[in-house]
Amino acid sequence: MKYRFLFTKEASKDVESALGWYEEQQIELGNKFLSDLNFTLEKLTNDKIEFQKYMGEIRKIRLQSFP
Repeated sequence: MKYRFLFTKEASKDVESALGWYEEQQIELGNKFLSDLNFTLEKLTNDKIEFQKYMGEIRKIRLQSFP
């Protein structure tokens, strides 16, 4: 079963802010951040059972390369 994500406006702004910050640190680092984010979201959509519940049915997962 595939799952989908809903990003709040605040979460979307956080992603945009992180993207800008990483890009300021090093050229193409922002793109690597987005790639890691997309890979992690895809992984989570395919097998949510692997990830611990955070609050109710909300689960959390860390990106592999970015804090």
